[in-house]
Amino acid sequence: MKTKLAAGKPIASEKRLPRMRRAAVAAAVRLWRARGALALAALSAALLGVAMPGIDAWPLAFFGLAPFLWAMRRRQGGGAFRLGAAFGFFFCYGSIFWLNSLYIFATVAPAGIAILAAYGALYFAVWSWAGVWLWRRTPRWALASLPSLWALLEWLRGLGALAVPLFFLSHTQWDNLPFIQIADLGGAPLVSFFLVGVNVALVEAFDRWRERKRGAAAARLFLAALFALAPFAYGAARMAVPPQDGKRIRIAVSQPNVNQFYKLLSYSHPDLNEQANMQRGIEENQVQQIRRIANDDPDAELYILPETTFTERDLPGNARLRERIAGLCRETDAGILFGEENRYWDAMLGREKMFNSMFMATPEEGVLDVVYDKMLLIPFGETLSIFRYIPFLKDDVLGMGEFDAGTEYTLFSFRGMRFGVAICFESTNPRHVARLAKEGAQFLVVSTNDAWYVHPKWSIDKRGPAQHDAHSTFRAIENRRWLARSANTGISRIVDPLGRTVQRLGVDERGFLSGEIAARDGLTLYARFGGWFPIACVVLLLEAWRRGKRKTV
Repeated sequence: MKTKLAAGKPIASEKRLPRMRRAAVAAAVRLWRARGALALAALSAALLGVAMPGIDAWPLAFFGLAPFLWAMRRRQGGGAFRLGAAFGFFFCYGSIFWLNSLYIFATVAPAGIAILAAYGALYFAVWSWAGVWLWRRTPRWALASLPSLWALLEWLRGLGALAVPLFFLSHTQWDNLPFIQIADLGGAPLVSFFLVGVNVALVEAFDRWRERKRGAAAARLFLAALFALAPFAYGAARMAVPPQDGKRIRIAVSQPNVNQFYKLLSYSHPDLNEQANMQRGIEENQVQQIRRIANDDPDAELYILPETTFTERDLPGNARLRERIAGLCRETDAGILFGEENRYWDAMLGREKMFNSMFMATPEEGVLDVVYDKMLLIPFGETLSIFRYIPFLKDDVLGMGEFDAGTEYTLFSFRGMRFGVAICFESTNPRHVARLAKEGAQFLVVSTNDAWYVHPKWSIDKRGPAQHDAHSTFRAIENRRWLARSANTGISRIVDPLGRTVQRLGVDERGFLSGEIAARDGLTLYARFGGWFPIACVVLLLEAWRRGKRKTV
């Protein structure tokens, strides 16, 4: 039996065709928009990456976040989270790409760098997801809530054993000294707060302009200018008043420029005689440089040397090296601050403990018993207890050191002046350095070995020392202290309490800096009450969340 179809009446499959076409077109549009959003996120990451230390195009940070914000605002929920994660990964990985030079020393380093970037991206994903919710629910609060959330997440990234206080937005401004003087109030996250505020205001101004709301657009542009100019005004006022310094001392900062491969071989050469010769060579290189400094600047009172200055293990048990350093102090009539390993047997643990430490020697007492043991160790680089029991993985694959963490904020005292030391990675942690000032440090020292990041196979190697060095500018401003930075292969600097570079030695140079620095007492708002700003951010965000929830009821 045949069934007749009514003339002109489409069958069911024909009815579905237009709907399928519409769905396909909609999917294509969504894909196109997603690609466009991803491109805008990548554009923002590139602009901000170029603004970071090492390239230093800092003006880009005042609008570089805007493309990502514009795309983010048109997403919600999971879409905003994924877009934020993509932006975060592009930005983080691009900012720390120079760390890949570590592959020479640890074959899995590139994978570790990618994991580190992915970890950092999670914070940006959370910011994007929560930020879109705040922007939609409480648009009038966006200029306060979005910068507050960003600053709070930056602050959280600096906490805990896996703290990664890198790729802060504020770091793009390290050389824009008037703008970052507000760091003495709320630290680097406060600087980021104002930068994000500028970008959010610009995006809102653009949206109002597209909606032909010219008055509202002009108001947002005014707010963007206010976010940008307020820190400049504060900074100009602070920089117009010379710092009130106390007692002065003349220092000499050493940069011996010892190749990292040579340094590592002096620890691990299979021929023990050759290993000893290399250790003595490093020692002799440093001793001769100190003598040259004494000849060129006989008034220097304190010599500041880099991290792991000498590579003979166990200074407390090395009477020969201790006596040579003491004799050098008497010869130059100056104190010497230097880095070495510190070891002792811990009966309770039943093993030897080893620290990355700084020692002090004086003409009167020789090498002092006062020692600063590094407290903040590099995760997966200097510490991870489980790898102590997997020697092959620790030594041959990860290339890890095996250090213990110090427990005391030790200060050194020399000729009536107290100072604290941050070793290498510690200088990136603002809370740690502020604690040194709070404990009574009248000036600060950063002692580091950035030779790990200088390798000819990577054309952007020099961004590593530059990015690490930029933190010292913030630490000087946050605490209003003079700061001396000694780096094995550079960058070495003397920095004043306003963050200005008084003297500088670049990467891969051998030499020294000398000049006067001064003792300073008193604490900044940041050093005394560093937690006030994140608390203020939490209070503001809770109020914005409360208002947003009320709108949904």
